[in-house]
Order: sequence, then C-alpha cells, then structure tokens
Amino acid sequence: MWRLQKFLTSPAYRLSATEQLGEGKGSRRVFSREGVYRIATALTLLHDGFAPEFIGRAVAQLDEPDFQELDTNGQHARLGILFRRTAKGRQFEFFASGKPPEVKAGGFGVYYALDLGWVMDDVNRRIGERNKSRSTRES
Repeated sequence: MWRLQKFLTSPAYRLSATEQLGEGKGSRRVFSREGVYRIATALTLLHDGFAPEFIGRAVAQLDEPDFQELDTNGQHARLGILFRRTAKGRQFEFFASGKPPEVKAGGFGVYYALDLGWVMDDVNRRIGERNKSRSTRES
C-alpha cells in the first residue's frame, strides 16, 4: 500500500487513479485495468533500477491503446516498450510483444526492453487469483 501511495502522490511518477469514490481520508480509489498495467509497469521499472523521474516520463508515454494495438491483420497485438540511447538523449519506442529488439551494452542503441505483454499477463493472473480467493471465501 505504501508503494502505491508513493506512486500516486509523487509528481515524479505521474500516476493517478481513474476515479475516486468519496472525498477525504479513507475514500477509495478506482483503477481501470490499464491503470493497473501502468502501475505494474512503473513498479517493474523501479525494480529494474530506474529513477522515479525517468519512470514518470516512460509511463507518461503509455496511453491505454499502447498495451494493446491492432496489428497488420486487424488482430489485437500486445506491445513492449524499449529505451534507446541516441545523440539527442533517451528515446522511448514500442515493439511487438514477443519480438524484443537486440539489447546492446554501451554506446548508442537499445539498452532496455520490457515486454508489456508479460506485465499484462502477470497483472491478469494476479487479478484472477484474487477473484478466485474472494469467491471461495464468499461460498
């Protein structure tokens, strides 16, 4: 909970709830599934050693369609995000999930790639487990 609170209150991360039910202390926040994907992406980047300001800039690049996009056949295709060093500084780009680019150490080029499909699968699995345990308790 404290990590989520930090993500939502720190301007560096640029994350927010979709809605807030009620006002004041103790009110509940509501997140869309894509919002949870964004938070999970930020947490993954944090665990991989990126600074909050960098994470905020990267997550700000992700719109809801970025987690799923139509491919050339009109089918939903999941994406990944990559970070590339260029002469003008860091750039964020996307790649097709399951087809990561070659990552090279040092110099210019891609230095980090995160398959957002993996992030989505992990979030969906955890939501499924939580829903299953809730339904078991309610039975």
